[in-house]
Amino acid sequence: MADQTLPSKEVSGVANQPSIATAPEASGNLLVKPPRRKRGKAKHPGTSPFADLPKYLQDNEFITDYYRIDYSVSQTLRSLFSIHNESGNIWTHLVGFAIFLGLTWLTISSQPAPLSYAREVREWLQTRVPEVEWQALLSTGWRSSRERVQSMGEDQLRSLSALKDWLLMHGLGNVHQQAGSVVAAVLSAHWPVPRWPMHVFTTGACLCLLTSSLCHLFGCCQLHVSKAIWRFDYCGIVILIVSSFVPGVYYTFLCNRFLCNLYLGITCLLGAVTACVALMTFFQAKRFRPLRAGLFAGLGLFGAVPASHAWMVTGPEIHTALQLNVAMGVTYLVGAGVYALRIPERWKPGAFDIMFHSHQLFHIAVIIAAALHYKGLWMLIDWRDATGGCLPSLDLPGARTTVHGTEAFTPALPNATTLGNLTEDWPTSSYHTEL
Repeated sequence: MADQTLPSKEVSGVANQPSIATAPEASGNLLVKPPRRKRGKAKHPGTSPFADLPKYLQDNEFITDYYRIDYSVSQTLRSLFSIHNESGNIWTHLVGFAIFLGLTWLTISSQPAPLSYAREVREWLQTRVPEVEWQALLSTGWRSSRERVQSMGEDQLRSLSALKDWLLMHGLGNVHQQAGSVVAAVLSAHWPVPRWPMHVFTTGACLCLLTSSLCHLFGCCQLHVSKAIWRFDYCGIVILIVSSFVPGVYYTFLCNRFLCNLYLGITCLLGAVTACVALMTFFQAKRFRPLRAGLFAGLGLFGAVPASHAWMVTGPEIHTALQLNVAMGVTYLVGAGVYALRIPERWKPGAFDIMFHSHQLFHIAVIIAAALHYKGLWMLIDWRDATGGCLPSLDLPGARTTVHGTEAFTPALPNATTLGNLTEDWPTSSYHTEL
């Protein structure tokens, strides 16, 4: 019996071993590493190497480890505070989201730049004009418009009052048209310029950054969740690009509605086409990774068209802001190139699994580029506020104006004889009027 039972145990053990080893295969599941433990206590679900990933999660073979596989929603939420190869992707854009929330509040609470017309004309008159014909203008326009001036702010009212007092000290002269045109222009100025285009940009940036963080957080879930979630990520990129165009085009071509609407319409159309392509299932395939980067880069490169146009027909006031936009575009393109080429992890697979791989660098480039764009937009807004939106520049012979640290001669002022016909006589040759 002993001789019979011993072999039976061995046979039984051998028979049972294959069934245990092949059980996961029989159930159709992949082998998964046990949860990692620290000091004897399980903190979070374990991570797995690239070789264990299902095909729908295999995207970058140069990231060799620290993957999350088929996490539940609760496991995914807990992984926000654990270490894996998506940690940097999640937190870089979460921090960026917080930064742009702050910038949105800064935009809402900031005060507009004061108009510079009265100060500039007073400085010029003090050095060049002995007499001023001013009393007629006061009786017809100043007193009736005082309430409008007060609504524009105390700084502007003080500036205009100082101009009025100085002119009165010098009696009558030959510059009635000059002074009348300036003051009337100030009184009819559109100040401050609308802020809604800036809010479009900051809102688009917040949506893109938050959506990106959520997609990288929940991209490890089941197949149907992963496929759906990444489409939101691509749409978020399109929203950021299109919303970046809106304020730049609006403030640059503020006074030419045709060009403004033309460029904004083309941008929205290209953005809609890009979003439709991004929502297609084939677009998420691994082999289309370069296409994704190229498509988004191409949408952004369209910005070179209105930017080049603006550079050719505007003065130094806009050039400084455009230089920052060029820096923004270069930063975006470098980030997209790093992402498409998988640099630096392709040079040393496994060394950048947690930090500083291509996707994280791309995220950092996006935040830097958006911040550069924000600064450039504020330059445009300050300039438009200071010049009253679409008002023509002063024609003060030999005078120089300083805009953002750049000296430049000012273009022509309209020839107006009364307050009533001033706006009708603004010249169409001034670049402020054209743009």
